[in-house]
Amino acid sequence: MKNVLVVDDDETYVYLIERQLRSMDKNLTIKSCGSGKEALEYLEALSVAEKITPDLVMLDLNMPVMGGFDFLEAFDKICKKNCIAVPPPDIWIVTSSDVEGDKERAGDFPFARGYLVKPIGKKDIQHLLQTGS
Repeated sequence: MKNVLVVDDDETYVYLIERQLRSMDKNLTIKSCGSGKEALEYLEALSVAEKITPDLVMLDLNMPVMGGFDFLEAFDKICKKNCIAVPPPDIWIVTSSDVEGDKERAGDFPFARGYLVKPIGKKDIQHLLQTGS
């Protein structure tokens, strides 16, 4: 795994997770986006420029502008049109929501590999980095 995209509007969380990621693998390229809309625009720009897309996306559900589920729905449509490189990145929901309905809904998206409730620890991050390798 070389490229990680963190999609979360909580700047403190983004800072902390980037620090943890870098402490585990100094060769990672990490990009962060503060909303699902910003992340979609970033992924589409990478695709148009034929640049490498992330191997892993860590996606929060509760964000302004475009939340995680809206992102997943839009991403699904884009993938079906082949606008973003295939195969799509592994997307892991990393959110504060422990609502069972959210977990079930996340399972409706085939590219959403899993669901973790914040705060996540070192073992969770290691797992994320290993599954996307």
